[in-house]
Amino acid sequence: MLVNFYHTDNPQNTLGKNLTQLANKDIHLKANTDLINPSLLFKNDNFNKQVNYMKMLDRYYFVNLKFIRSDTLVILNCTIDVLETYKDLILNSQADIIEKSSVSNVKQNDITQETVTKIYKSDTIVPNGSSIIMQTTGEPLNN
Repeated sequence: MLVNFYHTDNPQNTLGKNLTQLANKDIHLKANTDLINPSLLFKNDNFNKQVNYMKMLDRYYFVNLKFIRSDTLVILNCTIDVLETYKDLILNSQADIIEKSSVSNVKQNDITQETVTKIYKSDTIVPNGSSIIMQTTGEPLNN
């Protein structure tokens, strides 16, 4: 399986990161590997210390390098980048908002069709002509 190694300067909460490919390696996983937070061990044969991102099995990962045994081995502690991995699904998702919901009106039939908008400020800038819609669903907490 081919693993591509990259460097990015984008924040973790960015969708559509700018990636600079630094290297790729053909690897064979020899044991059960956690695909959400994998840890991979490599011989340090001039492993590029700028690597902070990788792609493996159509998933993208943040990478933290740890050099051990006098820099002869390198451990890649990886965490899946959900935004980049599922970018196409996120950008192409559609949802119909049928009714307003809150803890007080769960299982009520006389719900108004009023739309409530809350604005949350972020340090991420959305390009002109684009928008982000966040929708959550779930059951109320029993306190």
